[in-house]
Amino acid sequence: VNKRKVQKSDFTFSGTEGKADYPISNLFDDDNSKLYIPSIENSASFNNSITISFKKTYNLEAFLISTPLNANNGLKGFPRVVAVYTSTGNQQLSLKTTFIANPFNTWNKIQYVFTEPILCDNLKLEFYDLYGDSKNPIIAGLVFLEKQETLKITGTTGLYNYSGYVKSHAINPSEFTYSG
Repeated sequence: VNKRKVQKSDFTFSGTEGKADYPISNLFDDDNSKLYIPSIENSASFNNSITISFKKTYNLEAFLISTPLNANNGLKGFPRVVAVYTSTGNQQLSLKTTFIANPFNTWNKIQYVFTEPILCDNLKLEFYDLYGDSKNPIIAGLVFLEKQETLKITGTTGLYNYSGYVKSHAINPSEFTYSG
């Protein structure tokens, strides 16, 4: 995960100010025990959200959110629905996808994987349908993951396509022992 993680220094963020001991900065401090709890409750006319402005365009494959697990409240406040809005350049944010999660009380991190990587430099996460009787989302440890480039495997080319070359460079089995 760390190789693909977008570093905190590579974006800025904004959202509803957090309650006194639960600021929005807790989301990105790599301590999953520190929660973000917005000071304004979700309502019929308002849903809390977080907006990210990346310093460059990223090809995102997924994001992770840590759950607010504790002995007394389970997943209280964890969003069942997360709407993802994205844009590039000066374009207006538009809805890209909506995730619906039904995590178990024992899960401590949820991975949201896009069906296809998303190219963006602005992203907004909007939180709906909260667990328990909480009107405030309660989340921690928000991490964005870049798409990992894969190597393209092709057929043999060049000298390796010539069987005489391969045979002349192969080690004779009589020159080594093996077991297995």
